[in-house]
Amino acid sequence: MDGQSFVGSSDTFVSLDAVRQYLTAASLPAYPSTQPRSPVSWTIPQKEGTALTLHGRDALLLTADTVIGGHQPYYTTSQLFGASMVTDNATLQYAVGVNGDDGETVLHYSAEPTVEAPEGVEKVWDAATGQLRLNYRYKENPQSITITPAADDNEAPLTLRLSDRTKAKTTWILDAAKSDGTTTPAAVEGVELARTATLDGSNLALTGSVSQASSATVIALAGVTTVTWNGATLGSITDSVANGETADPQEITPQTFTFVTARDDGESTVDYDDSQWTVADDTTSHQSEDYDGIVRYNNRDGNQQGHGTRGVVLDANHYGFHTGSVWYRAHYTASSDDPTIRLKTTASAGAPGQGKNPGFAQVWVNGQYAGSVPATDAGKWVSVSAPTGSVKAGEPAVLAVMVHTLGLSLDWNNGAWGTKSQSKENRRLYDAELNAQGAVEWRIMGAGTDSAKDGNNPSGTIYNNGGLGGERAGWYAENVDDSNRTEAADLHADKTGIAWYRSKVTLNVPKDQDVAFRLDLQSEKFKTLQDHSQVAIFVNG
Repeated sequence: MDGQSFVGSSDTFVSLDAVRQYLTAASLPAYPSTQPRSPVSWTIPQKEGTALTLHGRDALLLTADTVIGGHQPYYTTSQLFGASMVTDNATLQYAVGVNGDDGETVLHYSAEPTVEAPEGVEKVWDAATGQLRLNYRYKENPQSITITPAADDNEAPLTLRLSDRTKAKTTWILDAAKSDGTTTPAAVEGVELARTATLDGSNLALTGSVSQASSATVIALAGVTTVTWNGATLGSITDSVANGETADPQEITPQTFTFVTARDDGESTVDYDDSQWTVADDTTSHQSEDYDGIVRYNNRDGNQQGHGTRGVVLDANHYGFHTGSVWYRAHYTASSDDPTIRLKTTASAGAPGQGKNPGFAQVWVNGQYAGSVPATDAGKWVSVSAPTGSVKAGEPAVLAVMVHTLGLSLDWNNGAWGTKSQSKENRRLYDAELNAQGAVEWRIMGAGTDSAKDGNNPSGTIYNNGGLGGERAGWYAENVDDSNRTEAADLHADKTGIAWYRSKVTLNVPKDQDVAFRLDLQSEKFKTLQDHSQVAIFVNG
C-alpha cells in the first residue's frame, strides 16, 4: 500500500480490494519487486458487475486460507457465522451477509466437484488452477449450497448455509451437551431465544423462549432422529433438517405478593445489650504498622484509617467488618443539652461523576431518630442535630449510628497520578464529635469474614449479607419462621429506620416452558424520587 487513493476513494480513505496469495515460499517475489510471481491472484470479488458493499457504520469480515470440514476455501466474502457442524449428509457452515448483497466464495479441489444449489447461484470451475467459484446473493430466507467433492478429494460434502443478517438475529448455534461430557455445535433458526441443547441418544432436546408461535428450523446433527423444543416434538427430519412450529407460550398469570414485616433497628435503643460487640478502642490502624522491607509512597500508602481527633480508630475494615452495613454505638456523658453531632463517614470516594454515592448513615441519639447524612469521604464533616429533649448535659447518652455501603471501592489506579489509593480508604466512620465530657466508649458490630460460613448463607461468600441485626440472625434465609410477624398492607414503613418485608410464593409455571421471572416493586413516591429509601433484596437466601 503506497498511500495513494484508488479510483472511487477520496480524502484519507484507501480502499483495499485485492488479495494476493503466495502458495509456497519459493513463489514469494524478491524484494524489491514490482511484479510478484504468485501463481494465484485475484481482484475480489472476481465476478464482473459485483462488489463488496458497506452499509454505513458497517464492516465486512473476509476470511481467507482456512479449512472447513476438510474443504479448502481460498477466501469468502461471506462472514462465517459460528462453528461448523456435522450432519448425516454433510459438514454445514453458516455464511452471513446483507439481504440483496453479492457474495462470493472460492474453494480449491483437485477435480471438479458436484454442486447442488438453488436458482440464482452461479458456479464457475477453473480446471487449470483447481478453483471453484460460487457467486450468489443473500435472500430473506436461508439458502443451502452443497458441494460434493470428486472421489479423488476423499472428503465428505460441505453445505454452505447462506443467511442474511436479519435472519441471523434469530439463528442460534449452541453447544449441545453429550452424555460423555463433551459438546458439539447445534443450530436452530427462527426463534427469539434458544437457551440449551442436549443430545440424549438420538434425540436433540432444545429449550428456549418465544413470545408467540414461530416457525423453527433445526439442523439435525449426525445420528439425530428426533428433535424436541421445550419437550414437544418439532417436526420430522428431512435431509438433516427439521422444520416445525413452536407453540404459543402458555399465559403466565402475574402473582401478587403479600408481605409480613418486622423492625430491625433495636440496636438504636438506649438499653440494647452491646456487651458482646467489638470494643473500638485501638489508637493505631493496621495501615500505620510497619514491617521489614516496607516501602511507602506518600500519596498511595498514607494512613486513611485513622485515628481521629479523639485518638481512636473507628474504621470498620480495621476491625474486620468489610462488607455491608455496620452498627456503631457510643456511650458517654453529655456536656450540653441536645447537641449537634458531627461525623466523618465514608461509603466510597470512588463514585463516578455521573452517578450518586449510595452510602449514607442513620443516626439515633438516646433512642430517638436524629436523621441521616451522606457518607461521602473521610475528609468532610457532616452534621445532625439531636432531637429536642433527647440529651441533657451531665447525663449519660448513647449515640447509635448505622452506616450503609454497597461494598469496597473499585480502585482503578491504585494511587497513580498522585491520588490516594481507594482500596485503602476509610470505611464507615472515621471520626466523631459528640460534645462529650470525659471518655467515650465505642462499640462496633458488622458482618465478619466468618459470615461466608454461616449456614443460612447459600452463596458461601462474604458479599451476601452485612451487619444488620436481621442479617446476623439469618432473616434472609429461605426457611425462616415468620409466623409472628405483622402483616404489611404495603411496603411503606410506619416510621423512619430499618424494616424487613418477607413474602412466600409458589411459582406455578408450566413444567416444559422456559419462564423468566421479574420482580416489580411499585411506589407512587418513585415517580417524584421522594421515597428516600435504599433496598436490599434477597431471593431464597
